[in-house]
Amino acid sequence: MSVVEHGLVVTGDIFGETDLTIKGVVKGSVYLQNANLSIEQSGYVEGEVRADKIIISGEVMGDVTAETLLQLTATARVKGNLRTSKLAMAEQSLFSGGLVIQEPDPVELGIRDFKALTEDDYAKLRRWRMRNNIE
Repeated sequence: MSVVEHGLVVTGDIFGETDLTIKGVVKGSVYLQNANLSIEQSGYVEGEVRADKIIISGEVMGDVTAETLLQLTATARVKGNLRTSKLAMAEQSLFSGGLVIQEPDPVELGIRDFKALTEDDYAKLRRWRMRNNIE
């Protein structure tokens, strides 16, 4: 796991494939592939954020895309559009922007063509929806 510590300011985009915790300031976008992102209460990101699982306790000024889970804690402040397949949002969190709850990418489930689903594919999709609490 990598950490942008409190008191540190990073200017520019961050790309990676390892979990990241932001306690300081990032003035640029954060793109993590197959990794999780945590923005602590003291953390601030000014740019787009993309990761597998994202937990926000600090502030984000930009669009947020979480592949599997987006969690906004009570101290979260987000100004931008949210896109995720599962959202957990504390009552005291603040969010200004659009929200898209998306179905999983067919590749995630090993389904190649949604138009020609087999019974096994339907079962995989049902299990995924139940696991992610999607009606």
